[in-house]
Amino acid sequence: MALGPTRDVVLMESTAETVASDALPDDMGKAFAEKLGWDPRGREAWVFLVFRPRRILVWREVNELAERELMRDGVWRV
Repeated sequence: MALGPTRDVVLMESTAETVASDALPDDMGKAFAEKLGWDPRGREAWVFLVFRPRRILVWREVNELAERELMRDGVWRV
C-alpha cells in the first residue's frame, strides 16, 4: 500500500484481511464510525479491509532516505 502524493510518501508492507461488515469487532467499528462520521456496519455489500503493517517507510526529500524506515518486522523503530 502506498499513501500520499509523490512528495510525501508513506509506503507500507502489510498483511490484509477482509472482514464482513457484521463481523468487525465492536471497538474497531466504533473507532471507524467516530473517525469518518458514518457507519457501514451491518450492510451486506460492505466489507472492511484490516491492514496489519510489517514495515513502514516514509520520505519527502532525498536527504530523508537514510532514516526512512519507521517500522520493521511489525516493531516501531522510532
